[in-house]
Amino acid sequence: MHLKKTILVMALLSAGLLVAQEAPQEAAVSDWEEWQETTIRIGNERDGFNDSVEGRRCLTNPEAHGGYAYLPYLAKAPDEGRVLLLMTVGTPQRKGRLLESTDEGETWHDPVPKGNRGIDGWGLTAVGNGLLFATDGLYRSDDNGATWRDMGGFPVNPRFGSPLAGWHPLVAEPGTDGKHLYKTLHFSRNFNYMDFRLEPLISESFDAGLTWSTPRGVPEWSSGCEACLAYNAKGEIVAAIRVSTLNAPPDDEYHQLESCWSSDGGKTWTMPKVVAGNGRHHPSMVLLPDGRMVMSYVVRLGYPMEDGKFAYGIEAVISNDGGHTWDTDHRYMLAHWTSDCMVTDENGHTYQANRWDAGPNNTSTIYLPESKSLITAYSTPQNICRAVKGQSLPVQVGLVKWKPLEHYSDVKAVPPAPIPADEALRQLRANAYWPYNYVAATGKPDAGWLNSYTRAALSLNGEWLRLDHRNCHGICSARGTDYLEMANGPVGLRLRLNIPKDDNAKPNRFQLYAVVGSGQDRHAVHLTFDREANLDSRLFGKCELPTTPGQPFLAEFWMDPRSRCYRLWIDGTLVKESIQPVNYQAAEEPARLWFGSGAGNVGGFAEVAEFKFGPVE
Repeated sequence: MHLKKTILVMALLSAGLLVAQEAPQEAAVSDWEEWQETTIRIGNERDGFNDSVEGRRCLTNPEAHGGYAYLPYLAKAPDEGRVLLLMTVGTPQRKGRLLESTDEGETWHDPVPKGNRGIDGWGLTAVGNGLLFATDGLYRSDDNGATWRDMGGFPVNPRFGSPLAGWHPLVAEPGTDGKHLYKTLHFSRNFNYMDFRLEPLISESFDAGLTWSTPRGVPEWSSGCEACLAYNAKGEIVAAIRVSTLNAPPDDEYHQLESCWSSDGGKTWTMPKVVAGNGRHHPSMVLLPDGRMVMSYVVRLGYPMEDGKFAYGIEAVISNDGGHTWDTDHRYMLAHWTSDCMVTDENGHTYQANRWDAGPNNTSTIYLPESKSLITAYSTPQNICRAVKGQSLPVQVGLVKWKPLEHYSDVKAVPPAPIPADEALRQLRANAYWPYNYVAATGKPDAGWLNSYTRAALSLNGEWLRLDHRNCHGICSARGTDYLEMANGPVGLRLRLNIPKDDNAKPNRFQLYAVVGSGQDRHAVHLTFDREANLDSRLFGKCELPTTPGQPFLAEFWMDPRSRCYRLWIDGTLVKESIQPVNYQAAEEPARLWFGSGAGNVGGFAEVAEFKFGPVE
């Protein structure tokens, strides 16, 4: 009976009348999502983003590589048609993964032959003839990455006080067939996260990376940490440097981007110029066939919050003079995302992670000669939603294909009309929260003042804070703070001030100076009250105020960078109003606030009973 049943089943299968039931198989997770069309906006905050170019964007699948794909670096050897991509994948055990593409990054696969291509490193460099390098230490492959040799890092000078770290790719001098190479490194004297000073170094190899010169410091790079190098069409070496702007920032978000160049093979360098302000760094540069240079970089800070969420992005700028200057009037917004940084851990507990957790980590840009386009890689935690052992996931690798424009439109956004003065004063007085709020009666600042500092101990005179500057004391300030960095709307000031009569021959004066604004659209506020309790400022010029020395008064200030309107009230009376053009420029310093009773050799003192400063909601 069993034999007959078996024969019947086989006959039905052969006739196609019975479908065999197979065990269900789990579908493999694709490494990449589908390519999507994207519009890349071009412009700036002052004039608007009035140009655009069409591009395409692709992300790794959030579930691929255990939800962790990080630090992508692209490389294209001058003698090959393929593109290489090295990224760090996996969590908690992380390793390097090398991929290749033979269709300009449209699809990716393991290189053939596969070999031993797992390499723990980043900063991928391909110089031709099968020669590859990866940094974080130094790894060298002369067979297109099938095998790797650990070069043992770089010699350490005892005075450095710590091992040397590499980050960016190497750069090869044109015409040397990859034999003459430059590498940048950095060291720290006291490694305590960001509570230390990094210093960048440079080293050379004349034998295709087999041996290297002792790393040396570059005086012009002082206060920098990571330096990226590229050659321009003139044969000069251009450096893009991440430069410290704060003594001890709380996270790795801060620091600005500067650039300089050397025309003698790295022996001497020009003084760096600021390209982008605080929160923009991790650059990558590439030379185009027409002589222009492109620099991509991350934006960790500088965008205002959107719908209560933090905002981040990837930008690019172009240089038309070999990296001597960069066109920040026409910034390319390659990618943009927001996040509330809410994640759920293994125990089901939902909490807000640090803003740092959703920010970008690096950029890498190369030129694709076949399509005459660019491809930019970056890592992004834009979709973080869970935390595994303290690590916010997923982290993805993004790719953007795009072409820079050759010409831009002349269209500029028209600033809005300022709101009426009485409405501005009402909003200013109704503002519920001031990031910088000092009440002298208590002698203590609120939480918004915790990241400020004083040069000397200040004294309280009743309910007045006395700023005595005869001995260069009495200055309070705050630097690099979120509220000043991301302010893109009205900014207000409320100040109860007294400039007492004094027989000191030196003039008394009270000064307020602040740099505020989102992105690279920075605005400077500078007010000075002189010893006669009048105004003497670059903003309003000189004017008499309805008060006298020894008579306390309330000063209220309103600044709206969108309408470019500035107003000042004294004891509720509008005494000055001004509409001024705002020149868009890359910030040469982080957002900061300074107030005190003078500067340098001025001397004199002032008394402050209340100081409130910050965005007006």
